[in-house]
Amino acid sequence: MEYVDGKLFIEFDELVPKVIEKPLYDYAKSKGNITVLGKGGNGRKVLIEFESMPPKYKGKVREVYGDPYLFASKMPIINALVWDGVAQTFYTNYVLPTGEMLPATDTDIKGKPQINYVRRYTEAASWLNLLGRLTTDKGALKRELNISIMEFWDQATDLIKTKKVCLPGNPKRLKEKLRIYSDTGYESLIEVHKFGNDFSKKIKDAESEAFIKGLLSHRNKFDDTVVASQYNTWAAETGRDTITPGAVGYWRKKWSKYLLLEREGMAAVNNTVKKNLQRERPSAPLLLVNSDDNVLDAFFRMEGNDWFRPVLIVVIDAFNDYPLGYAVGATVTKELIREAYRNAQRHVQALTGDAYLWQQIQTDRWGISGKNTTELEEFYNSMATFTPAGLKNASGKYIERSFGVTWHQELKVEMLHNYSGHNVTAKTKLNPDSLNPKNFPDISQAQEKIERFINRLRLTKRTGCKMTRLEEWLEAFKASEKSKKRLLTSMERLQIFGKAHSETNRITKEGVTPRLLGERRVYELSQELIFHHVGKSVQVIYDETDLSEVLITDGKGLRFTAKIYQKVPAALADYEDGDYARIKQLQAEPKTLLPMLQEWGNDWKATLERGGIDAEARLQAGVLTKEINHNDQRLLTEKSANKPKKGTFRPEKDSDDIYNLM
Repeated sequence: MEYVDGKLFIEFDELVPKVIEKPLYDYAKSKGNITVLGKGGNGRKVLIEFESMPPKYKGKVREVYGDPYLFASKMPIINALVWDGVAQTFYTNYVLPTGEMLPATDTDIKGKPQINYVRRYTEAASWLNLLGRLTTDKGALKRELNISIMEFWDQATDLIKTKKVCLPGNPKRLKEKLRIYSDTGYESLIEVHKFGNDFSKKIKDAESEAFIKGLLSHRNKFDDTVVASQYNTWAAETGRDTITPGAVGYWRKKWSKYLLLEREGMAAVNNTVKKNLQRERPSAPLLLVNSDDNVLDAFFRMEGNDWFRPVLIVVIDAFNDYPLGYAVGATVTKELIREAYRNAQRHVQALTGDAYLWQQIQTDRWGISGKNTTELEEFYNSMATFTPAGLKNASGKYIERSFGVTWHQELKVEMLHNYSGHNVTAKTKLNPDSLNPKNFPDISQAQEKIERFINRLRLTKRTGCKMTRLEEWLEAFKASEKSKKRLLTSMERLQIFGKAHSETNRITKEGVTPRLLGERRVYELSQELIFHHVGKSVQVIYDETDLSEVLITDGKGLRFTAKIYQKVPAALADYEDGDYARIKQLQAEPKTLLPMLQEWGNDWKATLERGGIDAEARLQAGVLTKEINHNDQRLLTEKSANKPKKGTFRPEKDSDDIYNLM
C-alpha cells in the first residue's frame, strides 16, 4: 500500500487473490467500478485506489489488513524486510531428530493444505533479522524509518500479528525471542516438539552435555556410532541414559557452527560463517549470475506467421559474461525462466564434473513483488541469494552489456539470412528489402541454431584477454575455492531443478516404478525404506536429461533420492566383475528383516515373562473368552504345524547353488 497524490492505493499483489479473486477484479476493472493505475509488466506496479472500491471490497480489505490507512503507514517496515535465502537453505536441508525433513510445500501428496514449515521459519528469521538490525543500529532506524524505537516495536508487532508471522505478537515476548535467536541462530525457531523429538530427554544435565560436546569436538571427527558407543560406556558407569547414533547426529547438527573451529579449523570458520565482502565485478565464477529475456533479433517461419521472433531467456556469469544457460520460447513465462536455469545448472555440471551452484542471482523485476511472495522469488531464493535490480535501473545488471556488439556480431554470422538487425533505430539497421521470408529457417530449426549461437558466444574473447570466455571461466573456477562453495547434493539439485511427475506412485516391494518419458522405470529402495513405507503414495521428481536418479517424497517429511535398479544376471555365463558380490549383498539385505521382527517379538515376550503371564496356562485354565481362546488355539496349532518333520530336507545357509543365488 502507498499514497499517490494524497490518495491511498493498494498494490495488485496485496489485493489479488488475498482479498478478491482475479475474475472479480477483472470484472470490477472492466465495469469501471475501481480506479486502476499502471499496466504492469517488466517490474511496473499496478495500483488500485482504495476509496474507489465498492463497500464490500473495502470490508474485505479491512478483514485482511485491518485499517488500511494505518497499515499503509507501516509499509516502510515491510519495504525494509529482506528475505533470508540462507535461512531457507538451512530449513530446506534440516533433518529432524525423527530422521525426516521439514515439510516444504503448502499441500500434501493428496492436495490437502498443510503448513509449509520451511517458508514459515524463513519468514520468521527474515523478520528477526530486520528487528535485530534496526534495534541495534538506531542510526539506521532513524535514516530508514524516521521513527522512535518504541514506535518501531509497536508497529512491528502489529504487522507480525496482521501478517500472521510465526513470532510473538507481544513486544516483551518478541524481544525475548530476538535475544534467543541472536544467541542460537536459525535452529531456535524450529518447534521440534511438533515433530516427535525425544533426543533432548536423554541429555539432562550440564555434565552430559559437556561430555558429548567434548566427543564431538575431537579433531579426528569420529563417526556418530563411535561417539554413541563411547558416550554410552560413560553413561552406564555414571547411571545415565544411553543414546543412539541418531541422537548424536542430532546434537552434531545442532552445534555444527560451534564445532567448526575444533573439528575443521579456522579456515572452515572463514569459509562457512565469516562475512564476505562483495566487489563490483565478481572475482571468480559462480559468485553472481544474471538472467534476462531477449526477443531474438532473428526471424523464423511458423504456421500463420512468417516473421516470428522467439524469446530467449539467458543466464550469464557476471565474472566474464559467460553464457551458462538459456531457454527458447514464444513468450516469457515462469516455466521458461525455470528451464533456462535448469539448462545453466546442467552446463555447469558438464564443465566441472559436479553439481556446483551460483551464490547470488540478479534479475529484472518481471514477476517480482519485491516482498519475496511470488513463485519466481521463491524459485530464485531456493537457488541462491536473490538481489533483483532496482526499478528503472536495468543497466545495473551485467547481462545488459552482454546484449551488445559481441552478441550481434555472432548473431549475424549464425542467422545469416534471417538476422533482423539491432532494433528499429540502430545504426546497423538492415535494408528491409533484403529480408525475404522464403529464406527464413523454419521454427523447428530454432533450437539447433540458437544452441550454435550460444556456443559461438562462449568461444569469444574479452578485450585484452588471450583466452576465450570458456577457457577463462574454467581456469578461474579451478583456481578458486569460492567458486566451489555451493556444491549441491543430488537431493538439493532435484528439489530445485527437477520436474514433478504428473502422477503419484506407491512404494512397493519392487521399489518405486514410475512411467517417465513414456517408459516404465524401476528405482531401488533399501529394505529399511520398503519395510517402513511400503504402500505409501509418493511423488517422483526427476531430471529429464538424467533419469539415473530421482527424488521421492510424500510431500511431508519423507524425502530421499533413489537410483535406477540395475538388474542382476540370471545365468552364470553372463556374470561380470562385481556381479557376484552385488548379488550376495542384495540377498543379504532382506535377511535383516527376520532379526528385526524377532527382536520386536522377543521384547513383548520378555515383558510377559517378567510379569509372570503364561498364555498356555490361560488356555488350560479356560479363563479366556471364546474369541481369544480360538485365536490362541490357532496360533499354537500353526506353531506345531510349522515344526519340520523328521527327514525334511533343510537347505544349508549361504549355499552357492545357482538357484539360491537367483
